[in-house]
Amino acid sequence: MSSSSELQLDRVDATPGSGRAAGIVGFGSALPSGIVSSNAIAQRIGVPAGWIERRTGIRRRRHAGADDRVWRLAAAAGSDALAAGGMDADALDLVLVATLAPDDITPNAAPLVAQALGATSAGAIDVGAACTGFVSALELGAACIESGRAEGVLVVGAEIMSRFVDHGDRRTAGLFGDGAGAVVLAPGQSGRVGASVLGCDGAAAEFIRAPRATGLIEMDGHETFRRAVATLCENARQTLAANGLTRDDVDLFVLHQRVCST
Repeated sequence: MSSSSELQLDRVDATPGSGRAAGIVGFGSALPSGIVSSNAIAQRIGVPAGWIERRTGIRRRRHAGADDRVWRLAAAAGSDALAAGGMDADALDLVLVATLAPDDITPNAAPLVAQALGATSAGAIDVGAACTGFVSALELGAACIESGRAEGVLVVGAEIMSRFVDHGDRRTAGLFGDGAGAVVLAPGQSGRVGASVLGCDGAAAEFIRAPRATGLIEMDGHETFRRAVATLCENARQTLAANGLTRDDVDLFVLHQRVCST
């Protein structure tokens, strides 16, 4: 059996001129008002000032208040993206919300976001893939545009991770923040979403988990970091190859926070 990377490289041709393309036409974001500095967390968990920032590259992060909701952050980011893209909500065919944990078991976040925005005739689906949720949702949304099944897709990533962190655990207390980001997809070459290379390693599941019994993130940071760097580099090479690019063609690499200091 071929690996998932090989399957993607064989299947996807997203180079210009290869057919109908999906383009990003609008960006949006939303943040809760609470701001927590790394030094404040360092003092709480008993480590020196600057310890968290040196290890993560994070100086401060946003934390939601008791009344904040994932779907409201997602809707605010979605509204921002629609305005930036000049698209009305009723032109959306699909709303995808990537979130690790919606506010309730049911309803999911996506239908609430669609209703809040006025996208009442759009399909609405949550994508639960943790750190890869937004990228996975973007791939699904782009595929719907490329296949002609949709003319307008809203993709949102939204999390309130501060509710799932043990704030006394030095391994995770300084890593996660809260907020939402969104993009609007439409047919076209402008802002084109290129080929992606998706894969997974279920054998590494033990390194980051949130057991149902506690609902809190547990993480082997050292092993996660080691595997993430190796996997990220290989995945980046494969993705560049899938798009007919080299690293010299790239002006900016935007990496996951756990590898931002490498």
